[in-house]
Amino acid sequence: MQYKTSRKEALAAGDIRYLGGPCKYGHKGLRCTRNYTCVECNRVHTKQHQQKIPERRRELRKAYRKRYPEKIKASHARHRAYKINRIPKWVTPKDIKAMKKLYAQATRKTLATGVKYHVDHIIPLRGKLVSGLHVPSNLQVILAKENLVKNNTYICE
Repeated sequence: MQYKTSRKEALAAGDIRYLGGPCKYGHKGLRCTRNYTCVECNRVHTKQHQQKIPERRRELRKAYRKRYPEKIKASHARHRAYKINRIPKWVTPKDIKAMKKLYAQATRKTLATGVKYHVDHIIPLRGKLVSGLHVPSNLQVILAKENLVKNNTYICE
């Protein structure tokens, strides 16, 4: 692709990049028509910023937990109570042991592979259309990424 040599030409042609002079950091090459910035500088800045995001989120979470411990405790208690209410009376100690094994399996997989795994409710406990139970037959170990994408939805097969 042939890039225009001036911003005006690039804007007139509807391009988002053009060949400009070197930036203040010495990068020679493409610049963005939107804000005159160097494409290479944008890449470097974005990469540095994305590396800081998880650290920043951890700091924010930690500060929130420190500032509002009662909210965190209430949320966890509400979740535990709801989960307990979704365990039917007919669940046996053997079933509870099977559920604990699934949670242990998820932890083992996470430690072995370095990729986070979750124990997922196949039919969510609080779905919009259908609500499931907290029983072994409704649990599965899946990648955390898949579980977060799935959210509170039930996907019929």
